[in-house]
Amino acid sequence: MTATSFNGVSKYSIIKKKLSDLCRSDKSAVVTTMLDYYGLPSDTPGKNPQYGIDIYERVEHVEECIKQDIGLDNLLPNIIMHEFEALLFSKPECFEYCELPKGDIKKLCDMCGAAETPEHINNSPNTAPSKRILAVYPQYSKVIDGYNIALDIGLSTMRNECKHFDKWLSMLENIKV
Repeated sequence: MTATSFNGVSKYSIIKKKLSDLCRSDKSAVVTTMLDYYGLPSDTPGKNPQYGIDIYERVEHVEECIKQDIGLDNLLPNIIMHEFEALLFSKPECFEYCELPKGDIKKLCDMCGAAETPEHINNSPNTAPSKRILAVYPQYSKVIDGYNIALDIGLSTMRNECKHFDKWLSMLENIKV
């Protein structure tokens, strides 16, 4: 297994080259992504805010456009709804790990309750799930806190709450080796 970071990529051509190189380096391996929809460069194929009102329709369109653009059979593009932190809203009570006061945990729960699903928590880069978490807990660390909170939540809860995330994991689980 190989992991590649695309942090701060401003052009889709960089993502395309890295993914194409990975796919070609081992044609028997499946290459997948966990790219943040709002973090995608504006020139990403299919990234048209006018395409589809439904967020699931929108990201599946981008995934399909990337797959067609790269054109390699062993690529399974996945666009995560907004960012990793959306998954943490599957069970915001698990922010107890950070020793937040009950009032702050309630704020996170209220944010989650105001959205259809955790994958719907966002409407601009300024209100991304991580920005909402940082507003309540400025010391939040994606690497340490995010990892430990995700462990507390568990994959089954994330999958139950986040249907696009679940669909991606199901596709990975059903790959014939």
